[in-house]
Amino acid sequence: MKEKKSVQGLFVLAAGIVLAVVWWLGSGAIPVEADEQSARARQEGYETPLSSVAWRYALAVRDNNCAEVIRMTLWMNERLDRVRAAHGDSERLEAAREALCRRITRRVIEGNQLTAEGVEDPYIFAPGVELNLVGVDGGAAGLERPVAERSWIRVTYPNRRRALRDQEGQPIRSIVVGVNVSQDGYVLKAGFIGNLDVDRDSIHYVWPRPEGE
Repeated sequence: MKEKKSVQGLFVLAAGIVLAVVWWLGSGAIPVEADEQSARARQEGYETPLSSVAWRYALAVRDNNCAEVIRMTLWMNERLDRVRAAHGDSERLEAAREALCRRITRRVIEGNQLTAEGVEDPYIFAPGVELNLVGVDGGAAGLERPVAERSWIRVTYPNRRRALRDQEGQPIRSIVVGVNVSQDGYVLKAGFIGNLDVDRDSIHYVWPRPEGE
């Protein structure tokens, strides 16, 4: 009898663990990487609620999270609002949303180059990049809404093949970009292309040597 109760107890415990894991995965919990970076930013004194918006935006673009990117980006919300005003919650609204998602997740070789006009955000925040929040300032002037804060994020590419290219076609090892956020928590469009301010003086090209060299 005791052995039967012990088996039942183990089953209940295992089921509880499974349910806890399922809840955590479905609850939108912050990834461990984001937790560690957030703690480091707090310790260094430049994490704020608005820098957290910029950080979540960078993660969402990197991870192809269309719904989150659209929710956080001002010009995307305004585009959907115009479609909704004209056509209501119709197939056209869903088509507009799908078009934005394709734009967020589309990465082609010819687009993966930093030009004088900038580059689209998905090529900066590409899958597999390492992100580090390195500072906060007052932001750019003359954007669609007043900027409450701009967060600077260092982006490091995992290898040459997947790296952003400069104007000469050289693979960039790391670059620092700024995300401008309005007081009401929207990411604002900044550059001619994309939403980001690019610190071109921050670009580094030195790659670690392969093991054995």
